[in-house]
Amino acid sequence: MTLRSTQRLKGAAAAVFAGLTLAACGGGGGSGGGSAPVSPPTPPPPPPVNAAPTAQATASPTAPQEGQPFTLNASASTDPEGAALTYSWTQLSGPPVPLTAPNQAVLQLAAAEVTEDTGAVFRVSVSDGTNTSSTDVSVTFVNIDQTPLYTDISGPVDTLTLPDRPLYIWGLPDLGPAVVSEQVRGGDVSLSRINIDPVSRAISVANAFGIKLAPDAQLSLVVHALPGPIGTLELRLTALEPSRGHVRFLKFTNNTPQELEEDFRLSAPGACGFFGTVYSTPSFTNFRRYYLGLQNTGLSVYDGGSLQDETATVTKVADFINNQSLCNIALVGSSVFGNSLSTGSPFVPFLRLNEETQTLEFYTDFNGSGNYTLVSSSPVVTGIPSGQRLAGTRLYYGPGNATQILMLYTDDNHQGQHRLVVAGIDDTGDILQSQHAWPLGIPGDIRIIDGNGDGLRDVVIVSPTSPQAIIFSQTGSPSAQNPMGLTSEPRYLEIGLGASSLSALGAQIPDLFAATYPEKKELRIFARD
Repeated sequence: MTLRSTQRLKGAAAAVFAGLTLAACGGGGGSGGGSAPVSPPTPPPPPPVNAAPTAQATASPTAPQEGQPFTLNASASTDPEGAALTYSWTQLSGPPVPLTAPNQAVLQLAAAEVTEDTGAVFRVSVSDGTNTSSTDVSVTFVNIDQTPLYTDISGPVDTLTLPDRPLYIWGLPDLGPAVVSEQVRGGDVSLSRINIDPVSRAISVANAFGIKLAPDAQLSLVVHALPGPIGTLELRLTALEPSRGHVRFLKFTNNTPQELEEDFRLSAPGACGFFGTVYSTPSFTNFRRYYLGLQNTGLSVYDGGSLQDETATVTKVADFINNQSLCNIALVGSSVFGNSLSTGSPFVPFLRLNEETQTLEFYTDFNGSGNYTLVSSSPVVTGIPSGQRLAGTRLYYGPGNATQILMLYTDDNHQGQHRLVVAGIDDTGDILQSQHAWPLGIPGDIRIIDGNGDGLRDVVIVSPTSPQAIIFSQTGSPSAQNPMGLTSEPRYLEIGLGASSLSALGAQIPDLFAATYPEKKELRIFARD
């Protein structure tokens, strides 16, 4: 076949193919052909699957001591899509811990009270609004169990629930113990008598006396009158109310308080300390004398008149040591001193804690001129670094009018530096000090009791951060290095978390003691073994 024949065949084939194509498309010769069909739209891709968040949680510390703070933290939880997360905490096991804000990412909690190391498990559920994930975190609550134990007292042998928040116990003249309490935190305080059946030893709390005191009231007992034979001193409950700037003298008759306002009300701005004493004249007439410490304005001395004169009025005698604060002083009986300091002055010597300079100062009136002289001074020995805080003070009047100031210092760390400092003076006016330390428990209230009935005293320190009271006991041998004769190491008494004070219930039943628990509104009774 020639090339031309081949080309002719190809052309015919192309013509046939073109005709077929036109027929398939509906063409051909003006028969009104239609439009091309539309393909269906491509379906959208399926939506992405919402991934669940990742829950993460930690505890810090993982083994807090009972009563101590710890943190549960789920803030590291994440969501793949970056959605906002919500949280829900629950406790699965262990001693219950109040979850006051369970919908927060971070919880600040306190370890539960335990009698042995005990585990607890908490769960957090994390949600992005659609999906939820959970994770668990474990914590061990560590029991505080310091030794040696104080074994002279045990309990509690009884627990009373009160309508108000009990703060501490106070002894009322002729009426026995009373509980000082408040309806709301920081509100006025009231006194309620504690009734003790001498036979059954059953304890109850009567209704509050009809008297209210300022929240900062400082109670003390002072000699007020001598209604009976010579040598019989009648005590009066005295309430210093610094916020109100005055002192109130209270007498209880038939369980009813009577305020001796006309004759025995001292008013002064900045009142911060009140102290009472008795002095004798050369004619053996006994007089009441009151010392009112003031903020920044010194010390005012008042005469309360003869003990034999119930109608005597209070009059100011003199002001001393102006432009200074005299809030913490201990009056020192003259029988403490040898001849070098016994001058017969009507102004009683005193040991002062100067809080501004953290110095102990001893003042006396050598010649009876009514002009106090600084005899000696000494820095407070605490052994605590700078930043220490004076947490509280208490006065101790021992045999023979021996006087000490007890001071509590702390660095405010539960496991930190805590000191009891005892300061007194010798018979020449030199200042003596001793210090006593313990490792756990920020100091709160300090009281003095006779725990075992041996006539010696126990210094009891209650800590708001520990379930154990810290107790230093007298050994019966005071010395220049240890003016109160306390043991060098403490013993510990388990009273439970939340106690604000541990006090003796008094001479009515001397072998019973009471601890107050404001948040629980409880009074727990402990007994001498």
